[in-house]
Amino acid sequence: MMSRIAAILGALLVLTFLAPPVQASLPLSSTEFVNLPSAQAPFVETVAISDAGEYVVTITDFGVDGTPIAPAAAVRLFALSEEGHTVLDVSDVGVTTGTLEVGNLTIALLIDVDGAAEGASIGITLRASGATQDVFSTVQAVSNAPVLNNPSSTTERFSVPDDGTYRIQLGDLRFPDPVQDLQGLVLNGPGGAVIGVVTPDAPLDVVLSAGDSPEVTVIATRSSDADRSNYDLRVVSVDSDIVFQSVTQVGDFSEVVSLPVAGLMPGEQAEARLIDFGFPASLEQLRGLLTAGTDSVDIAAGAVSRFTPTTEDATVQVSAAPGTIGAAGVRIEDANSVIIDSIVTLEPQPELNEAAVIDRVFDVPVAGEVTVEVRDFAIPQAFDNIVAAVIRDGVIVAELRDAGLVSFTATPGTYQLSVVGQFTALGGAGTLGVSVTDAGGNSVLSTEASAGGLLDTTELVIDVAQRLRISARDLQLPAALDDLTLTLTQGADILGSILGGGDFDITLSPGVYRISVVASPDATVGLGAYRLDAAVLADPPELTLEANNTSVPNGGNVTLEWSTQRATSCTASGAWSGSRATAGTETISGLQSTSEFRLDCTGEGGVVSDAIQVSIRATSSVSGGGLVRPLSSIFLAILALIAYRTRSQVTT
Repeated sequence: MMSRIAAILGALLVLTFLAPPVQASLPLSSTEFVNLPSAQAPFVETVAISDAGEYVVTITDFGVDGTPIAPAAAVRLFALSEEGHTVLDVSDVGVTTGTLEVGNLTIALLIDVDGAAEGASIGITLRASGATQDVFSTVQAVSNAPVLNNPSSTTERFSVPDDGTYRIQLGDLRFPDPVQDLQGLVLNGPGGAVIGVVTPDAPLDVVLSAGDSPEVTVIATRSSDADRSNYDLRVVSVDSDIVFQSVTQVGDFSEVVSLPVAGLMPGEQAEARLIDFGFPASLEQLRGLLTAGTDSVDIAAGAVSRFTPTTEDATVQVSAAPGTIGAAGVRIEDANSVIIDSIVTLEPQPELNEAAVIDRVFDVPVAGEVTVEVRDFAIPQAFDNIVAAVIRDGVIVAELRDAGLVSFTATPGTYQLSVVGQFTALGGAGTLGVSVTDAGGNSVLSTEASAGGLLDTTELVIDVAQRLRISARDLQLPAALDDLTLTLTQGADILGSILGGGDFDITLSPGVYRISVVASPDATVGLGAYRLDAAVLADPPELTLEANNTSVPNGGNVTLEWSTQRATSCTASGAWSGSRATAGTETISGLQSTSEFRLDCTGEGGVVSDAIQVSIRATSSVSGGGLVRPLSSIFLAILALIAYRTRSQVTT
């Protein structure tokens, strides 16, 4: 096991365990640290500062030379404000002072363990200057080597209701691997006398009084080639009544899927089936284990396992050969009903490769064509392999072997969707989206999944339409990131992205969205930090600007009228200038040339602007009242003609 872990650590470059997305509400503000496997993960804590002023930070190294817990090779502490600004940066043990403001303070402690030591232990205290009590204190210990869960130790305590003889049983469930050595030490209560030892081959009978509470400490050792095992501990009365029962997992169960089962009918025979869908490939060594009351039933793939439960609840564990990936179905039913009909996807451990997995159920209300779209966002990388299947009643009804669209004719009912996106090499990171629409174009399902070593995902739930500003910023602590990428997605759609840092504004309708961030630390330092914010923006201001006339004679006047909504101030420019009220009327006199009147108004949601241009009307070259001169001229001409004719008649 040690050699295997060493080989994995040597091969890993940027992988850490991918946690499920965190659900967040608005406003969203978080400071995230990312580290390579070669670097110790920082200790991060949020501390509330209620009074502004000078504070004292004391860092103490509890390591002792020549012991396994030696002094640390290096210690560094950062303190970040709510806005993500560095307010303290301490790079050594001792006492440091600094000024802090009221608000939530994020403290990050980085510890570099000496290579020859097994670990280090560092203490931190924070108190206001002159105060006698700490605002915050902690002691953090880090190890140079991984802690192996082999052998494992578990302590269980039980009570008996009546006087009598009880049998303590310890059983190796041999799922998925047997336990090499299993034994339990029974004590008469915590710190009490030793009652005896129990093993799978040798149950222990003990005489107990009502109210006695014995304690059983179980030591389980796995064989060198066994990654995980199960055992159960039972206490049974002389009447075979179960007084106590527990099932314990030992080892790495990251590749084992557990399903809770509710609604069993005690005393009624039930059947369990495990189905290998062969999607995207058949699962090797596919096995299931059902534990329900006194029953521990081994479920073989493709076979029917019958059992009679003694309780209403049970647990089903499903496993396959390490490193394989695929979909399996679990179906449990009795004579009256189907109790559970689920699909599970088994995927490899993170150190082997990374996979984005979607296992969802959707309902089709009416018959018709249903379309499934799988999209590879290829941010920051495209998946090497993508497969998807729609399953109903244990049968694949539609299938995709790459990103794209697939349609099928559906009848009303419940369907299961399984989607897997994989990288063939270590270090891959990406996100895929899925949307399902019915024949009417209505959304039936919209979801996303991510994979990658240093990828962090946050589900953003929007209850009412919101206008947001989403931003990502490299804090450069303790060094700049090699890469910072943010994507906002919903289903199969990319709604926004940031490369290297920055922000964008977007209006989101009610629904569930996913923010995915890929941050790659500097390869030498192995550690970095970024800031993620999603803030609600106020609606932008509105402005109405009008003029009583847009054309006036030379030297004329114009009256401007304006009003605003959600504005706090306005500024005039152009043919007028200076501050203006957010609403008003103003007359400008003596216009000599075409003029533009501009108004800029500012509010919490931004700036709005408008402008009006007023021109000067051209005047006519005719003076004296327009038509007076032409009419006078005609009249004079007529008089002249009459006079001429009169003179002619007299002469004749």
